[in-house]
Amino acid sequence: MSQKPIDYGELSRHNTANDCWVALHGKVWDLTKFLEEHPGGKAIIVKQAGRDGTKAFSAIHPKDIVDMLPADAYKGELDMKTVPAAAAEESEEEAVQHTAARAASTEVLPLDHMFNLFDFEAEARKKMSKEGWDYYCSGADDEITLRENHNRYQSLWLVPRVLRDVSLPRIDFSTTMLGCKSSLPVYITATALAKLAHPDGELAIVRAAHK
Repeated sequence: MSQKPIDYGELSRHNTANDCWVALHGKVWDLTKFLEEHPGGKAIIVKQAGRDGTKAFSAIHPKDIVDMLPADAYKGELDMKTVPAAAAEESEEEAVQHTAARAASTEVLPLDHMFNLFDFEAEARKKMSKEGWDYYCSGADDEITLRENHNRYQSLWLVPRVLRDVSLPRIDFSTTMLGCKSSLPVYITATALAKLAHPDGELAIVRAAHK
């Protein structure tokens, strides 16, 4: 384990799949041996080789997940004084995207203006990164199951009833799913990479479900 801060120039020299160092939250890690074990594949890590990968890492993983790495993978603290301005700052394109996202996040559609789950999807799309949205709206392989889910959902028709009292508490939205009582007939399925949508990740989903 190195006691001397690691120069950014030294970090940048370890930039291949055979010699892959990545800085995460100010600490430098040798991830060369971990590449083949990474559940998300090695390409996404190699893309950050020789660089500060904190931004890409934090969008998906909790900060302390690196504690699971072998002790010899840790190389030392990154000397932040040696980080070039170009590497420390966001690109102009990223800055524009983030500014737009922050502006959009203040324009929240009132809850009583949302009539179905598609309205929630539309709001989410305005606030999520392109990478996050692409992941959430896609399916595995040829996406046959995804298309069938949409087709089955759209095959259900509701019989309209007019001039009925739909005020609360007369109307009860609760139901039972798999033997469990639910206040709404909505099921939140298990989905990976929740931090792509919110910094709190799965905790945000649990809080929303509780409400």
